[in-house]
Amino acid sequence: MLRENMFLKMLSKEFLTELLGEPVREYSLSTGSNQGDNIAGNLYAVKVRIQNRGIHHIVFKTPPYGNPTHCTYVKGWRVFDLENRFYGFLVPELKALYKSRRGAEADLDLPVPRYFGGNSNFVALEDLRSLGFKMADKYQGLSFPEVRLVMQCLGKLHASTYSYIKEHGEKIFAQKENHVFNSYPIRNHYMPDIDTVTENAYSSIYINGIELLSRKHEILGEKLKKYAPIPHERMLAVYEQTDKRYFPVISHGDIWVNNLMFKYETVVKNGHLVEEAQECIMVDFQQSRRENIFGDLLYFMYTITTPEFRKEFLAPSLNAYYETFVEVAGQFKTPVPIGFTKGWLFEEFLRNVPNIFASMPFAISLQLGDFGVLGRPIKSPSPVGEDDLEMELPWEGCYANLIILCRTLLEHSPLAMARLEAVALEMDEMGAFDSELLH
Repeated sequence: MLRENMFLKMLSKEFLTELLGEPVREYSLSTGSNQGDNIAGNLYAVKVRIQNRGIHHIVFKTPPYGNPTHCTYVKGWRVFDLENRFYGFLVPELKALYKSRRGAEADLDLPVPRYFGGNSNFVALEDLRSLGFKMADKYQGLSFPEVRLVMQCLGKLHASTYSYIKEHGEKIFAQKENHVFNSYPIRNHYMPDIDTVTENAYSSIYINGIELLSRKHEILGEKLKKYAPIPHERMLAVYEQTDKRYFPVISHGDIWVNNLMFKYETVVKNGHLVEEAQECIMVDFQQSRRENIFGDLLYFMYTITTPEFRKEFLAPSLNAYYETFVEVAGQFKTPVPIGFTKGWLFEEFLRNVPNIFASMPFAISLQLGDFGVLGRPIKSPSPVGEDDLEMELPWEGCYANLIILCRTLLEHSPLAMARLEAVALEMDEMGAFDSELLH
């Protein structure tokens, strides 16, 4: 049963009527996700029947008020402001530019859910499950048909936002409301005073991961220490090449299994009936930002796919991305960047592979870690009073909790540790840890 919090106090027919712009007859409420699937928000599913007997299926995302660590992060980094700005401002702007280039009847089919509205305390989106979409199994890994769809989604997002930036220039990021697109997880545009604390925290998470790997691979552990003597610099290396080496786009920023929804159909393959993904939609744009294409591409390929998958399907996956980018840029009538070829894409991807490992202990621990090892089940938030909402966990305490969380999940989650080990061994075989820090 859902416990009361500020969203539940706010939820009413009047609130839903104002949000939808249609009179609401009745509504029902249920949980919007499985326990442990989300740490940056609580999800509630609301089925709304309007007076003309139509039905809306809506997912409301709210801050995780029951968890001080996560709530401090969500509020301090303004992730709900960012996500609302993505859906409420950027998506309509992209569609408007598309119409201006293609004609009034043209509609840009962005792979994102329908947006109803929101503010700093909630985001309201269409519940994709009512349309037959579902998440893939994060523990199993994605198939090539699924990865190909994700690459096409990223190609469409990146090409659309590249075209938009080319059309409007950097003035869009100078607007106060769009400052939210200028932050990176280690560099907060709104709170630069906590940058050092943040850098130290992410560096500590990396060092803990290497210490755990060193228990089994002593020589590899020594290489990994030398590879990233200042871990946060490695984490920023890809991001900071934007404008210097790579053209800017708006990235998703956190592209992994739980932020993807797939629709499947039964098809015949090799004489057997199998479920194969036919459509993909990206969700959760709380980390979207102005950066280059390799942030999304590297993060996705090295957290979600296995070494075996990459050996067979890396080139076809990047080809799917490239072909979609070129096609969509052409629809916008925007020339692709000079030198942007399949060969260049593949070479630059491989060039940046060493940099992405510094983020793996953090990403893999939270994505594949077994939250059951924390010693207590993950619960819905307890009731929160008005005064409690104004309280913030000090950033030192917030990050101390995050460091402990990531280490505990890695140390006691065999699947997460095995994935980190596999990535490290693969990159070591590539010689990624034998070179000096890339610039």
